[in-house]
Amino acid sequence: MELDSLYEGIMIRGIDSVRKQKEYVDHHIDDMADTRMGITLVIRPTAEINERISRMEEELRKIEPEQYYYPQEDYHITLLDILTARQGFAYTKEQVSTCRQLSEEVIRRAKPFTIHLKGIVLSEGAVMVKGYYENEMEHLRRHLREAIINYGMQLDERYPTNSSHVTIARFRTEIKLREQLIDKISEYKELEIGTFPVSQIDLICHNWYDSKKEVLSSFLIGRPQR
Repeated sequence: MELDSLYEGIMIRGIDSVRKQKEYVDHHIDDMADTRMGITLVIRPTAEINERISRMEEELRKIEPEQYYYPQEDYHITLLDILTARQGFAYTKEQVSTCRQLSEEVIRRAKPFTIHLKGIVLSEGAVMVKGYYENEMEHLRRHLREAIINYGMQLDERYPTNSSHVTIARFRTEIKLREQLIDKISEYKELEIGTFPVSQIDLICHNWYDSKKEVLSSFLIGRPQR
């Protein structure tokens, strides 16, 4: 899918839902009984990129301070969900071993690539930084899906991952200043954030918001795991 069309569609639907007071309010954010966890391959932006995102995030916080804003350490791009987050999930040694093996097998043969972050979009339930990736990342995702099947596992993505966005905010309560939020996001729609090289991918067990996480393995692209 062409990424500009994907992000534009998300923005159109997001603005429409917010204006009609139909945004998705995520009541799980503050729910201590929410035990959804899963195993995912993620990419972390660089510290410099995180600082730029954080400054933009602060401008949104001034308008809607009661919403949930991701801290810098939770910024991530999902490369692929291997085991989708589900309530009460606890991984087994066998699951982790298989995920490590298939990930290392594919990632060590991959080529480094870059991700370009530019602008933000409003969805029905979140604010996201738009990410654009090179063909190598698309190839990597395809090879990982093939490896998952070859290892006797089922593809378990909660939705097909074909973007490279960074979620920076979710709605934990009803939006109050609707037009002001839309205007600010529209102002930043094409804001240049930067390009960063991707050389490492982390295999993690984390919750829906990445606020709880455990790094299971880290892989250097194009190199065997140490």
